[in-house]
Amino acid sequence: MPKQIPEVAVVQHKRLSISIWLIPIVALLISLWLAYQYFAQLGPEITIEFESSAGLKAKQSQIKFRDVTIGTIKKISLKDGDKGVIITARINKDAQQLINENAKFWIVKPKIDKTGISGLETLVSGSYIELHSSKSDKFKKHFIGLEEPYLDEENINGKYFNLNAPNSYDIEQGSLVYCRNVEVGEVKQVKLSKNGDMVEFEIFVKDPYEKFINAQTQFFYMSNFKIDLSKSRLDMSLASSTQIIYGGIAFSTPSKQIHSYPINDDHIFPLFASEGEANTKRIGYNTKDIKTFQMRFAQNLAKLEISSPIKFDNFQIGHVVNIESSFNAEKGEMESEILADIDISVFNHDLNNSLEKGLIAQLAQSNPLLDSLYIELVYDKNNSYNIVSARPYDVFPTKSVTFEDMGAKIKTLLNSITVMIEGSQQPIQNILKNLNKTIKSTNAIISGSGLKKLPKQISKSLVEFEATLKTTRELVSSNSKMSDDISESMKEVNKASRALERVLRKIDQKPNLLIFGD
Repeated sequence: MPKQIPEVAVVQHKRLSISIWLIPIVALLISLWLAYQYFAQLGPEITIEFESSAGLKAKQSQIKFRDVTIGTIKKISLKDGDKGVIITARINKDAQQLINENAKFWIVKPKIDKTGISGLETLVSGSYIELHSSKSDKFKKHFIGLEEPYLDEENINGKYFNLNAPNSYDIEQGSLVYCRNVEVGEVKQVKLSKNGDMVEFEIFVKDPYEKFINAQTQFFYMSNFKIDLSKSRLDMSLASSTQIIYGGIAFSTPSKQIHSYPINDDHIFPLFASEGEANTKRIGYNTKDIKTFQMRFAQNLAKLEISSPIKFDNFQIGHVVNIESSFNAEKGEMESEILADIDISVFNHDLNNSLEKGLIAQLAQSNPLLDSLYIELVYDKNNSYNIVSARPYDVFPTKSVTFEDMGAKIKTLLNSITVMIEGSQQPIQNILKNLNKTIKSTNAIISGSGLKKLPKQISKSLVEFEATLKTTRELVSSNSKMSDDISESMKEVNKASRALERVLRKIDQKPNLLIFGD
């Protein structure tokens, strides 16, 4: 019999082939599902420009919103053709609605300045990017980062005001604003004006304190140390530690005028160097009507200072902005040019009419003892003047004046006192002679018959009075010790007056001697 060949079960081979391919297919499906899940959870990719990376690290530093991580920095690259860096970051999908036109980014890093200490947590965790935003469906991909933390003032009621001054007075961004020593706001910005001749300040005053500011409000720099000699006493005060650290601006408004004199949004207030300067009598001084003039004087202005007042009829209407002096070799004298800001609204905006009537500028002494100067506008009714057009500033007419030497006046007074003291011995002798006559007259009255009729007690009192007068005569006679003492005292006064004369002579030669010493 032929051998039987076993048959191969074909069905079993098909099942084995299917089972072999099923595993990789399932694995592929799972991988695709996981990949879908991963990419489905990814949020958008954005770019942010900063001036520097400030310690940020790729694939490590994070983006946070209200201390919650919402993204990670993927790459840090240099900006092409310009200074700065570009941060590429991946945002979580659940935070995608925060990435819109309202988003503000800034780098949080350790910082110590006059406003305080911030970002200390980054010493351990490293720098990160902070986000401030609100939800919106308008997605934005590229942003310009902020170099300073964003301040959310949309929910803070208040108002912004603009100030200017010839000096910053060491006021910086973050300095505080006070009203009657109560903190009411903050300095938001300090910058130079476009032409560089003034410093501009932008301050924010919180509600409800902004209603206390009107056209009559005076802003001034709060000094850390103040001396008040008014009210016949000496008052000294030291500012609080907060003010010393942060610095500050204060303002005051007459209480009866708080709800009067409204201002426009573009109104600019002058910032004065001190409260005393702010309280100086002034008219006008509206910054919109202030015009800069050039003034020329053929004399030395060494004792005129920048910010010195410009007055009209004892009211301040401006101040000195700049002073330049030079020696003219041909004329053999000093020549000076100053820049002065004057509020022309004082003259009803018709300065030319006032000049035609004789208005002119001249120097005046504010303190004759120290020879400090200021500029005064006066009327010379015998002449007529006009503005000379020039660039960059028109020239205001001026005239030179001479001042009497106060030191010479004091010296003359001291000489008169010395002569009087040296010649005082003869008047003393005359006084003694008159005293002798008085004593003789008293003796005559006492020895008279009329006096004897008075009661014995009165007679006794007069006799005692006579004895007293005689004793006084003996004490003040020319040969007595008292006369010598008076003469010696007069000599000491004479010496003291001569010493004072020498001191005043030194002060005349060096006016700042009392401040800086010899």
